[in-house]
Amino acid sequence: MNGTGMLKSDLNRLFHGKRLYISILLVFGIAFLGLVPEIRAAGGSVSVYYLINARHGLGAFFVAMTTIVALPFGLGYAEDVKYNYIHCLHSRQGLYIYGTAHILTTAIGGFLTVFVGYLLFYGGALLKFPLCDSHDMEMLAELVLVGGASVYERLLLSEFPISYLICVCATEAMGYSFLATLTVAASTRVKNIFIILSVPLIFHYGSTLLCEMLELPGVFRWYYVLSSGGFLANLNLNIWRTMLFVFLYFFSFICIVGVVFISGMEKKYKNG
Repeated sequence: MNGTGMLKSDLNRLFHGKRLYISILLVFGIAFLGLVPEIRAAGGSVSVYYLINARHGLGAFFVAMTTIVALPFGLGYAEDVKYNYIHCLHSRQGLYIYGTAHILTTAIGGFLTVFVGYLLFYGGALLKFPLCDSHDMEMLAELVLVGGASVYERLLLSEFPISYLICVCATEAMGYSFLATLTVAASTRVKNIFIILSVPLIFHYGSTLLCEMLELPGVFRWYYVLSSGGFLANLNLNIWRTMLFVFLYFFSFICIVGVVFISGMEKKYKNG
């Protein structure tokens, strides 16, 4: 099977399975349960902009998300090994094609889980709450004047303010798609499913600690890029260039994980 055929086969598994849709509903449910206390604390007088910013303070929210994004396809390799499908690939080229398709499908599954789940929740919130209230608009106008508004926040004052919601959700979804691929790479070396699903969280805390200890520059702090664009949001580019660089930034990490995954498969194949 060629690369296109393998990718198509994996995408069929992704979209015809239940896990993707269950994961999307879980993201919606976690966002709802996590932010309802914020709504109640504010007496129901909140904006969607406020709710989007409030999600960053929920530690348990992030922990759950790192597991959910791996559910659609992150365990696919472990299942293929369990049911002996992987043993049908008897050549190095076959492993390369399989690995590339598997990593891409896992990333797509992780992206769609977060992006669609967020749009369902925040889109539903727009039926009850405004995107921005008067207080938010005054604050944003002041931030723009002093140059303190992010490239994302400036969209709220544009002709199409809804693009703010789309770009914020897409940025975070791309970051989570990278985290989802870590589970695939880990599954070539670890058999315990619970440990495999915890790898993104371990990577997050480990890389955060390393960046703080070594005082590494913003380009290494991927977790800031995931949540708010990080250093890319401070380059004074327009939003579409920023989004392009965000996607390329995380795609480069996904490619690195893909190389690690394929290398792990080859080593496992050689060792029997």
